[in-house]
Amino acid sequence: MPDQIILSGAPEGYDAALIARELERGNPVIHIARDDRRMAAMRGALGFFAPKAVVLEFPAWDTTPYDRISPAPAIMAARMAVLTLLAHKALRGPFILLTTLSAAMQRVPARAVVREAGFSAAVGDRMDETALRAFLVRMGFTLAPTVTEPGDYALRGGIIDIYPPGESGPIRLDLFGDVLDGARRFDPETQRTTEKLDRVELAPMSEVILDEPAITRFRQNYRMEYGGGANDPLYESVSAGRKLAGMEHWLPWFHDGLENLFDYLPEASIVSDDRLDQVRDARWHTISEQFDARREALNRRVSDSLYRPVPPETLFPDEAEWQGWLAGQRHLRLSTLRQPPGPGVLDAGGRVGRNFAPERQDENKNLFHALADHIRKQRAGGRVVLASFSEGARERLAGLIADEGIEGASLIGDIRDLRADKAALGLAIWPLDEGFVVERDGELP
Repeated sequence: MPDQIILSGAPEGYDAALIARELERGNPVIHIARDDRRMAAMRGALGFFAPKAVVLEFPAWDTTPYDRISPAPAIMAARMAVLTLLAHKALRGPFILLTTLSAAMQRVPARAVVREAGFSAAVGDRMDETALRAFLVRMGFTLAPTVTEPGDYALRGGIIDIYPPGESGPIRLDLFGDVLDGARRFDPETQRTTEKLDRVELAPMSEVILDEPAITRFRQNYRMEYGGGANDPLYESVSAGRKLAGMEHWLPWFHDGLENLFDYLPEASIVSDDRLDQVRDARWHTISEQFDARREALNRRVSDSLYRPVPPETLFPDEAEWQGWLAGQRHLRLSTLRQPPGPGVLDAGGRVGRNFAPERQDENKNLFHALADHIRKQRAGGRVVLASFSEGARERLAGLIADEGIEGASLIGDIRDLRADKAALGLAIWPLDEGFVVERDGELP
């Protein structure tokens, strides 16, 4: 069986069932979505088909290539939280990592760097407060009056509040002299304790770790590419150990070497979204255009503010390197449309469902009569699920199909609640944009 397999007949919604089945092999699964919207849709679909699965999300920077602004702190926090979990191999058993093409085709700090870039302290032990403050600054945390979002920290006498990466919330450290007297997690709105901690583990807030070796590397790389850094606010700020908005776009110059997301999970299966190749080509075109525009502006001195970009290949892979990243790992390429089975091509058995657009556009036709007829036809061949965007929409739909004489519908939370009998009809809350039909269980590798 080849390492790269095209799974045709995998429309949106059903693709989550295929990922859930891939997870049963016992290894992690990385799903590369075309964009953020597709990643969110997959998260919702997995909630229906794999409600018990551990699902992580690794988002892309919310900036354009070669931007002047930094990614949002919440985005950076989410990325570093995932990289820290993976670098420390903190997850046991199979899990699903959702990401996007933009996130996957960007280099990240090496695993060894992430593993070493942490801070830990145990309650009852001595803790170097000065070292902790230096760590927070170096790892990209921002001093604030109160902590309100990941990346904030606040100092009040012997109390230090820190909002680390991840979704667990902020922590409060109580110091008695140089001893960590207590640690707890709390709700930032109510200030109430949510969890008492025996030990505190902190991860970096940024992919740029602004310590002395990183500053030295940046200065050396900058001078090798562009000579001196006179009158460049970026060069001057980094040389002084100060953060500057947008400095993440020079990430390769801060590190001795970068890795890619797949290096963190070499044992994982990779499942790529439909039409991912076209999106990758468009992404590389955008990167090249942005780089060329920056270089042209620099050469023509059309701006008073210097912008000396890193070469694209130092942060992003070209086509050959991208294929190299994927090589050696099991790779399933999803295709919505059916393709003739053959070497490396299998039919997953799914098809895009019926579109009721003609009934919506024809005022002489009753949409719900057509829907009821379609439900009856589908129930004759197997189980049916009707997906609604909200609880209210599901209640209205239940009433409408009952008025059309459709009986036996039950409210379900996920696929486990759907009755096993052939004509089962379930009403689920699932924001599915387009329906699908599974004609048969496809031949999967």
